[in-house]
Amino acid sequence: MEEPDKNNSAISLKSFLCCQEYSKLCCLGKDSNLSLASRIAKSFHHLFCFTCRRFSKQINVIDGACKKVLEKESESCKLSEDAKNRIKSLMKEE
Repeated sequence: MEEPDKNNSAISLKSFLCCQEYSKLCCLGKDSNLSLASRIAKSFHHLFCFTCRRFSKQINVIDGACKKVLEKESESCKLSEDAKNRIKSLMKEE
């Protein structure tokens, strides 16, 4: 069997991810879009590896919890209308 070209993005048995590569793609996928080849390789690994499926679920829980904390912090940082009016009047005075 002929070895596939390393520059070719086609999925092959050589592109089966190890767990470390899978976890890296999971984290990168949260911040940016992965290439089609990376998404397919990640999905293929996800099908067969129980540990990485569990890791993926844990990352999703952590990500969701962080988003909730950030939303609550942004809500608590809102100024009241009175405070906004005081700031506007002070800016007009300057």
